[in-house]
Amino acid sequence: MIKISLFLFKNGGNGMKKYKTSMYNIEIGKMNDDETIIYNSYSGAVALLDAKTYADLLSVNEASDYLENLLLQGFLVPFSVDEYQRIMMYHNSYIYNECPDKMQFTIAPTLGCPLDCYYCFEKNRPNYIMSENTATKICNYIISALSRNKNLKKLHITWFGGEPLVGKSRLFEMGREIYNYCKEHKIIYTAKILTNGILLDEELLNDLVEDHIITAIQFTLDGNVDDFVNVKRGTKEQYEKLINNIIVSSDRLETYVRLNVTRQNHDKLIQQVKYILTKIKNKKNIVFYAMPVVNYTSQEEEIKEGEMVLFREELKKILIAHKIERYHVTSSPRTTAAFCGAMRLCNLTFGPHGEMYRCENLIGNDKWIIGNVDEGRFFNQEDVLLPESKIYTECQKCSYLPICWAGCPVHRVIYKKKFDCESFKKQAVKGLINKLHGLDANFDLC
Repeated sequence: MIKISLFLFKNGGNGMKKYKTSMYNIEIGKMNDDETIIYNSYSGAVALLDAKTYADLLSVNEASDYLENLLLQGFLVPFSVDEYQRIMMYHNSYIYNECPDKMQFTIAPTLGCPLDCYYCFEKNRPNYIMSENTATKICNYIISALSRNKNLKKLHITWFGGEPLVGKSRLFEMGREIYNYCKEHKIIYTAKILTNGILLDEELLNDLVEDHIITAIQFTLDGNVDDFVNVKRGTKEQYEKLINNIIVSSDRLETYVRLNVTRQNHDKLIQQVKYILTKIKNKKNIVFYAMPVVNYTSQEEEIKEGEMVLFREELKKILIAHKIERYHVTSSPRTTAAFCGAMRLCNLTFGPHGEMYRCENLIGNDKWIIGNVDEGRFFNQEDVLLPESKIYTECQKCSYLPICWAGCPVHRVIYKKKFDCESFKKQAVKGLINKLHGLDANFDLC
């Protein structure tokens, strides 16, 4: 969630110029003829500037009464600072820090799944379930990595698949061992399972929570029952079970619902969200977020980012109307050191044979294996390709770089997908405006 500091700066003066405006300043809009809202994507600060102070900022008037605040919030920087190199140092220190205070691992006990989504990047992968021996080696590898990190305070595990509950025995074995280690060493343990929901029931959910295997759960919704049958090759009964599990889970733990959006299903998704919201009891636990469907066979998105912006706006209005307070990070800008944690050297994804990958979206593709639990990490070209990938020249000069990092490196580098910059910028500005509306009921742009 973006950290917002809202300041009102007025008045100014003149003087010699020793500073420059930050390349990461973004004008959000005007409150009226005299006041402008400006956002800095590097510092995360937001300021409301009167016309004089805004002019002082643009002209770098060092006699301004608010020079110190403008510098403190990052709207002005010393002339000698190379802002791009500064953020790249921040980026690289994040990626190559082997002892951060938080580590995360993704584990796929199996690539098997009882459904058959046409867009799945794991289609036609073997339905192999991880062996007990491999599960033990993965646990040993993770615990060894944790023990070497003296700065560690938090660990996060993502249970992935296929459908991870197909391999639930391994999931429970590994989860218990890793949780017990964290408990003994006073490390905060969190874990989320990504599931299609059809193998889950209340008894199993209770076991997953009580045994500390998960602290959060994510379901996927592709529309209504007809979409479920056509897209996932499931049954009506399975769909009803999925919806019921979303409702039941939200009463027990943090529950995410990923909405897979296409041009064909977006209206039906909205209706399903409305229905679910009328049934859930604990609205503090539920988080809906929308993502475009990417067909990994054709490598094409089935809805454009501009259309996704409109869908997310409609979704947010519904959530607000139902007094849902939590929104996914895609709804508002936030400064980050990299596109995602998968770029960090210390974080890994494990496949069912104990093979290692940089990112969960590469599981099952032998070309992108970067190690295994028997031989360790290979430190091969595939390992460094994503974190070392070059930022586009135009992105290096962009004011939005600290909040987007040119999009997902897997999409950009491996699948050669062009990032939709303009739609992202519009979404970021809208998200920030919505955030400001939440801080001030009288806030309104002209």
